[in-house]
Amino acid sequence: MPSTNAQRQAVYRARRAEAGDNGDRRINTWVTTAAALALGRLAQPYAVTQREMLERLILSAETAVTDGLDPDSEAWREYFATQSALGPYRGGSREANNALWTIAMVRMRSDARTRAYVARRSAEGLSPKEIQRCLKRYVVRELYPLILADLRDAVTTC
Repeated sequence: MPSTNAQRQAVYRARRAEAGDNGDRRINTWVTTAAALALGRLAQPYAVTQREMLERLILSAETAVTDGLDPDSEAWREYFATQSALGPYRGGSREANNALWTIAMVRMRSDARTRAYVARRSAEGLSPKEIQRCLKRYVVRELYPLILADLRDAVTTC
């Protein structure tokens, strides 16, 4: 039995690596008995597991929300801002955060404009972490219109 924090983390990582081959994520939550029974009743007629039914319900609810949003609207930006670390919710997608961090670090090392920006912000007294945060926000503002254009292209070609 693991006794140190490092050993417990190693056991968790080994177990987590096998959790899913398609990016599955574990969510731990408690629901009321009534909700659990309702989920079972919903799943039974479709001959699916409660997990599959829950996934279907969540995805259909999100589709209902996003179908009513215009990709150019502020509501769309606010809804998807919660998906990255730069939105009001600071959890977000590890993959997106990792990509932003990588872009910021590469620019800080190799882009002359970014190096000048870092020097200016350092002179203003910002810490390296604060500069990275500002730079990641700048990257998101730069990439967001490109992502929207790709979404519009995907919608028009379907």
